[in-house]
Amino acid sequence: MRTRCASLALAGLVSVLGACNSTPTGPVTPTSADIFVLNTLSRTIQQFTIDEQTLVPFGSSFILPTNYDGVSFDVTENLLVTTTSALGGSQVIWIDVGTGEQLISGFPGPNGALADAGRATLLPQVGSPTGALVPARAENAIYIVYPTLQAQLLVGGVGEFVERVLPFGQFLATIDANVDDAGGTFANLGGPRVEMFRADGTLFDDIEIPGSLGATDGLILNDAVVLLSGGTSAPDELPVGDGSVVVVSLTSRAVIENLALGGNGLSLEPGRDGLAHIARTRGAGTLETDIITFSFSTRSFVNGPTNPIRPRNADGSIITNCRVASALIDGRNICLTWEESAQGRIVLMEADGAFLDDAPVGAGASDIHIR
Repeated sequence: MRTRCASLALAGLVSVLGACNSTPTGPVTPTSADIFVLNTLSRTIQQFTIDEQTLVPFGSSFILPTNYDGVSFDVTENLLVTTTSALGGSQVIWIDVGTGEQLISGFPGPNGALADAGRATLLPQVGSPTGALVPARAENAIYIVYPTLQAQLLVGGVGEFVERVLPFGQFLATIDANVDDAGGTFANLGGPRVEMFRADGTLFDDIEIPGSLGATDGLILNDAVVLLSGGTSAPDELPVGDGSVVVVSLTSRAVIENLALGGNGLSLEPGRDGLAHIARTRGAGTLETDIITFSFSTRSFVNGPTNPIRPRNADGSIITNCRVASALIDGRNICLTWEESAQGRIVLMEADGAFLDDAPVGAGASDIHIR
């Protein structure tokens, strides 16, 4: 049966959720970082600013705990949140952006470390403590977490492997990969799903997404979820090339677009240019990458599978290992290269991928936020 948290029901979040479909940015002062980069393998978060066409490191890197293994984070002007999965011992890590101070929140119960925390989504609220929505994939549950406080259960019995929880008015929408983590196979149990929950924690609708596999992330704009189905891998672990971008209307509660990527989707980021930026592999059997952009307003590709952005080095050669991509408000692109045993790079490019500047980042660069 689905459970509800007695001390903090979803009804208490209604005033928060109505204003949190997007993260406010507000004015950025010259003393603030413009760009944050997460390096999973190096366990650091770096900060950068941009001086015209130059990437400039800002301040000090935030050093994450030695058990850290997360792949995503969320940030407002003053607060950053990220999570550690069950492999590292599930925790929610808070960082004060101004001071670098870190606070840790755990999950309740003797098996709290095994909750398997997914991607955290901040819920900023003026005049109140900032909380975050965090899915617990092993528990099939949604928690709300505040700095220093233990995670508090909101909804139980949620999906099969929920990667992210997104606020939508008085509802919560979940991105459920629908894989067999309980059996340890992580095989697909069917297509991914978007589940919607009312303010009282009851299930409102379960929207199935046939023809897609491997959901990893999603964004909400207005009344729609843009969901990344990354696709699957062959027995040799090379991409099959069956990733897709799916648009789900939360008002009609139906899939309205399911667009093939022509490769596997690696990451989905909201660019400051108003487009979604998707790093993908270039087809079946290859780990080479490029960038696809998607328009929220037209629900179609701008740079699609047949005309992707191909990031380039200073000498004009193609960069083939960009696994995360986003853009500045003026349309210039940024990507992060993936390295496992060496430093990666953050690369600043023109809108067409032409090189402008780069700077070193850590190993395993896995997420970016641009303010």
